[in-house]
Amino acid sequence: MSEPVEEAEDDLLLASEPSNVDADAAEGIVAAIVAKDRRRKWADPVVLKFGSASWRPSAVGKGEAVLHVALLETLPRFVERRLLAAHKAGHRVHVGLTTAGLYQFDWLRVLTMVDAMVYVVDDFDKASRYRRRHVLAAVADLQIPVSPDARAALGQIVLDQVGAGNAQEKGRRLEAVLAFLFGQVSDFRVALRNHRNKSQEIDLTLQIDNFSRRVWHGKPLILVEAKNRAAKADQQTLSVLVTKIRTKRQSVKIGFLVATAGFTSDLERELLRYSESDLCVVLIGPDELRALLLTSDLDEHLEKLVIKALVD
Repeated sequence: MSEPVEEAEDDLLLASEPSNVDADAAEGIVAAIVAKDRRRKWADPVVLKFGSASWRPSAVGKGEAVLHVALLETLPRFVERRLLAAHKAGHRVHVGLTTAGLYQFDWLRVLTMVDAMVYVVDDFDKASRYRRRHVLAAVADLQIPVSPDARAALGQIVLDQVGAGNAQEKGRRLEAVLAFLFGQVSDFRVALRNHRNKSQEIDLTLQIDNFSRRVWHGKPLILVEAKNRAAKADQQTLSVLVTKIRTKRQSVKIGFLVATAGFTSDLERELLRYSESDLCVVLIGPDELRALLLTSDLDEHLEKLVIKALVD
């Protein structure tokens, strides 16, 4: 007897799925995503070929986008294979799933590996339902906690990806990673992402919403500036962040400046000018970012960085 091909195995796995998966509900979710995310210009699915295997996603869109709608909390092996194959083939993976799925490490691992954009179909914030966002940004928005081991595993994946793609993709990815990272700090909540006012754009605004003895208490907000470029962050970058801190009605005393390429010497010299002021900018370069993502005690490690910035 010949070995079963992947499609036969997939049919068997599909047949074993719980009977409460409603095809009509899945179709309704696809329709809602198509209506919400018009920029993808979603269209009826076509069969995609990956070697000897094939897959018909829920929809296809511009820019090699593919959509899969997942109503199960657990991640079937055939879905994992298809998403990984699509990503390897150059497709931009989009997944519609429930909040419960984001609590499952297997889903988070695979969605992070394929750099997925997700649509949370039951987001408690109705305005955010079916809104497209990076999977790690969704974890931050929904305030989903992960274990230190899970954070380190996901961190290792994203560290290998962070420099890939065009400028827009790299910026979006780093902002999502930082939202995820700071959202795991016990005292922090990601209050705003990519907030724009009439004169500024703020990558992340963190709200201190838990009382502790940590050094960052004193003002309610913390600003985060993210730079994912080949060139080091320079003095002008620092000046822009300082201006943002100073123009927030005295609600901010700490800012994090994160640069994947590190910092120029003129930025570090400029930082000394603010040593007598009531604000503090914490520099997080590639080594510090890696350490924060992989550490077993995120709160303690981050506090040590802030203390060092305050006394240097």
